[in-house]
Amino acid sequence: MDWFKLKAEEFSEMYSEARVEFFLLDWGSGAQKIDVAIATDNYPDIIYENEPAIKKYASIGALEPIDSFLSESDMNDFGGRLEYGRVGNQHYMIPYNTYAGTLHINRRIFREFGIDHLIPTDGSRSWTYDQFLAAAKAATRDIDGDGIIDVHGFGIHYGDSKGGYFRTNIMWNFGASLFNDQGTRAVINSQEGIKGLQFLLDLDKEHNVIPPGVIAYTRGQIRDLFLNGKVAMLPDTTGIKVAMDEAIRNEDIKSDEIELWPVQMPHAPNCPAYNYAGGGGYAVLKQKDQRKRELAMKFAMYLADEENIKAATMIGDFPARESAASSSYEGQAYELYMLKLTANAHPDLSHPLYFDVRDTIETPIIQGVVANQLTVEAGMAQIESEINALLRRHDLYE
Repeated sequence: MDWFKLKAEEFSEMYSEARVEFFLLDWGSGAQKIDVAIATDNYPDIIYENEPAIKKYASIGALEPIDSFLSESDMNDFGGRLEYGRVGNQHYMIPYNTYAGTLHINRRIFREFGIDHLIPTDGSRSWTYDQFLAAAKAATRDIDGDGIIDVHGFGIHYGDSKGGYFRTNIMWNFGASLFNDQGTRAVINSQEGIKGLQFLLDLDKEHNVIPPGVIAYTRGQIRDLFLNGKVAMLPDTTGIKVAMDEAIRNEDIKSDEIELWPVQMPHAPNCPAYNYAGGGGYAVLKQKDQRKRELAMKFAMYLADEENIKAATMIGDFPARESAASSSYEGQAYELYMLKLTANAHPDLSHPLYFDVRDTIETPIIQGVVANQLTVEAGMAQIESEINALLRRHDLYE
């Protein structure tokens, strides 16, 4: 918040009539609060959101188009990232950051166990589910011989929706999709989707490469296990490196205890290796006052100008301007690899209802499957049915 307050002060010095007040919302309930604010016509002037939410709000006419405020230089600098906010022939989001998430390996564990040859180290770092499973099994160890597993090969969480895209990612890389190509129907209840969810469950129930009690773990808790060497591989965003660097600075862990090695998410043969990726930015909500609209748009553009946009690196994300991204990571191998993965997003991630599906449908139903309250087949059928009902409520079902 301090950074935003500073930017507000700077902007007020340039435009004395501008008064800026910030409200910080959490990722859990924040989206619902914005939904209610828009529905009751009591909304903020500017929001920061990710691609699906921006497209959802733009599709109901809640946002101002940004095209007339973009210079030719801006359009060239943002490039394809403007697509994150395109609905029809107009754009509604001023891009601020891009991000990527993929499988992260603590390579120190693999070196220490003498199994480093099991993980991908070539340029693309691509591998299949069979190769991934072999590595996960080999890294699952009872080190002290007391009959209790000390290191599990893989970690994933079910206790909250944060990072829930990695559960879907397993299904994507078997060839499944949540939505059809037009985004008008759910198609997840497929042979590929069922294979993906069954594979995910088998990692725990059959192969025992996941820590016990995983259904209760939150994203933060599973991250802690990874950072403390209890889990060898973890799907996560670049936020894991931010958390690692902070833990090292605070002397919670030693720098020689972890070697962060990102690789592509595993995939079935002949299937693309998708990963979580996308972008976020600022949008101006509908304004009745033309001058207020102009000031709100100018402030949003100011937050994403050539210099301020570099602040995206503070949270581990990448600046959405090509000029800033290309100059920020020279010689930084981790960031340069992750930056490449921003182009590997599955199409589901751009659907305007993706986060609604993840948070209110997919997460609770998969929790039920993991808890043996539903079979895999029944869970997939319920997910598809509820997605189609959601599409109907938003007049998107065809």
